[in-house]
Amino acid sequence: MTTEQFAFLLNRFVRFKVSDVTIPGPQEVVNELYGRDMVQGKVVDITVSGTMEQAFIIVQVEGMNAPLILPAEKVIGITDR
Repeated sequence: MTTEQFAFLLNRFVRFKVSDVTIPGPQEVVNELYGRDMVQGKVVDITVSGTMEQAFIIVQVEGMNAPLILPAEKVIGITDR
């Protein structure tokens, strides 16, 4: 394929999946765009780890396949739902 085949895309807005971005990596894109967004999930477990005995929570978030793990002290708010 040649660049001439895609010349019609110049100066147009396009949609694409973040996972298809080559540079920078998809994780960097998501972090830069959404890194400050608030996320809510249900705490399913609590663990203590590390040399400073830091507590971590394991949170199940709707839409995510794997649970998220973060320091318990980073919780910003609590809700029953």
